[in-house]
Amino acid sequence: MSRDGIPVARIRQYIALEKLLREIECHTHRTGVSHLGQALIVSNKIKEAFPEYSWACHTDILKRVAEPNKSWSDIPKCAHKER
Repeated sequence: MSRDGIPVARIRQYIALEKLLREIECHTHRTGVSHLGQALIVSNKIKEAFPEYSWACHTDILKRVAEPNKSWSDIPKCAHKER
């Protein structure tokens, strides 16, 4: 992003939103309860704030959030269930 001339403040905004999206994903998998609504809001904020980038990777995150009890091969390390 910095190579693209994006100001540092906007990069920090992106990092905070992406971190929040990953935290929602991890919380979903730890608890087994989908938080798809929250994840969609955050994903859309990122897409609206940074339309110049492709956010196809969010599709996989949103799928995992939508189906927390499905067996995913690429669940983040932080998402191991506490149950």
